[in-house]
Amino acid sequence: MPDLYFYDSQDSDIAAGARSVGDGNQNLVLRGVASYGEVLNILDAFIRQQQQFANIFFNTHGAPGSVALPNGRLNLSNAHQLVLRSDIFGGQGRVLFMGCNCGDDDVGWRFMDAVGHALVQNGFVGASNSVTIHGNYGLFEPRLPAWGLLRIVQLREGRVIRRSEVGSRLAHWLEALFG
Repeated sequence: MPDLYFYDSQDSDIAAGARSVGDGNQNLVLRGVASYGEVLNILDAFIRQQQQFANIFFNTHGAPGSVALPNGRLNLSNAHQLVLRSDIFGGQGRVLFMGCNCGDDDVGWRFMDAVGHALVQNGFVGASNSVTIHGNYGLFEPRLPAWGLLRIVQLREGRVIRRSEVGSRLAHWLEALFG
């Protein structure tokens, strides 16, 4: 099952990194977006096509409890709009927000809970509680926490069953999310 990789289409560094990693990778579906509305439209189109994904990545800018896109944010106040889109995953799903500080503070935890409840149902949501930095690690070009932690919310049947934090070393990060 492929992965879906959303990236900020109006940030030239993020877009170039996404395209370089996605070039020739048959297991990675890249979609540049400038607004949360575009994200919803793309998810709806894939659901109509009965396309499913193992993981969804968001390589964007961020703020505590928010994915920042040039023309509209995904945040705590609108995450509920992801409901009825959990069919995008074939069973267990994973969402990773790579923007700076998306998982920071209490609002970050609540944002991750809301996305998990609405979209993931069974699986994991991960986000950093600090500034993130770029790096090419072969699998994809993630933005890793510069000095903070990866926060992870695990869900079963739409309910949060565990919250955890892991250090920012890549091996710990990927193991925590992808086991």
